[in-house]
Amino acid sequence: MKKSCRILRFAIPVSLVGLTVGGASISNLVLADAQIPNLPVLAAAQLLVRVTSAQVPAFSGTVKLTANLGLPDLGSFGGSASSSVIGLLSGSHTANVSADGATKSR
Repeated sequence: MKKSCRILRFAIPVSLVGLTVGGASISNLVLADAQIPNLPVLAAAQLLVRVTSAQVPAFSGTVKLTANLGLPDLGSFGGSASSSVIGLLSGSHTANVSADGATKSR
């Protein structure tokens, strides 16, 4: 095997790793400066007053919980995985939430 072939065999993977790490670093820097929100300075008490007195319109959304604690699937220990609290310790779970006023939520 030629010496240049050996050098290329090691140089190509090393350069690809370097380009990948460099590209990821540059993209993180660009995204970090994308937009900084202009939020008012509030004390904790002021924030709590605003939250409790806010008039929230109807909303809906999806909440996704992914637990990766290194445990096997524990859903079988507590019966149904969707209704068991133990089942929430592993895997991915999705919940749809919606609210329309103080008495209409699910």
